[in-house]
Amino acid sequence: MKDNQNKDYKNNFTNKYIRKSEKVFNVISKASADYKFLILKSLTEHNASLKVLHIDTGLNYPSLNYNIKYLRNNGLIYKIGSDYAISNLGKILFLNLLQLKEAMDVTENYEYFLINHNINHIPKESLVHISSLKEASIYELPRTDIFALEKMVSDIMDKSSYLNFIISEINKIYINSISSLLQRHIPVTLIIPEELRYKFMNSMDGQILQNAFNEKIFRLITTSDKIEFNLFLTDFVMGLNLFFENGNLDKNNVLISKDENSRLWAKSIFEECFDSAESKFGANTVIF
Repeated sequence: MKDNQNKDYKNNFTNKYIRKSEKVFNVISKASADYKFLILKSLTEHNASLKVLHIDTGLNYPSLNYNIKYLRNNGLIYKIGSDYAISNLGKILFLNLLQLKEAMDVTENYEYFLINHNINHIPKESLVHISSLKEASIYELPRTDIFALEKMVSDIMDKSSYLNFIISEINKIYINSISSLLQRHIPVTLIIPEELRYKFMNSMDGQILQNAFNEKIFRLITTSDKIEFNLFLTDFVMGLNLFFENGNLDKNNVLISKDENSRLWAKSIFEECFDSAESKFGANTVIF
């Protein structure tokens, strides 16, 4: 008897969830998604009469009336006198639809970059908020220069007032740039795989490292988790490299952005990686 009750509960819950999902997808259905979206967008900014909605959206009156009826019947908007207003449900749904629409736009813009690369090591929360990268762009580096990526990142480092860097490999160019930053008393937070810690420490000048630790301008974070992306964040730009599915780093395509939302997105990844790391050396506070 109890099993039947549990089964009925699950079925009811599933049906209810499906109905709610269908309601959302009906709002963004291809046939009239733009019309409903435009009406909701207008009403998030101000209450509006049919005439004002006609001006705001550019829709003709038959289209307006049809979509307004749908939105009213589903509790997304309501009428106050001669004006229409968005309901709390409509406002919440619109904001989520806006984020979904922006996320879809971003994934379409970066379709090649995302489809052909491994994103399994990017925190799920960051993928949910991928719409933050709407102002980013893919920068293609010349394939004839095998050090083009390192040179570009090094040039960015030299212009930065701080550096947060997640890297999957250690090389001489990065070591020299990090050393230069620390000698100029510029804060650096570095996250690397644990297996690279001794290689990094042995590649750096011991006195530079010691001074940086003493001044609390350097943090070295090591993690046993696999790192299959490179990410840098400075006071003016962020950049992301991904790995191909075959395990090789794509050094020719970098997602770059100077936009504040993009840099906040990168910062959230640093915070996630920092919180989950096993070993932390250096200053007692996160440098961002």
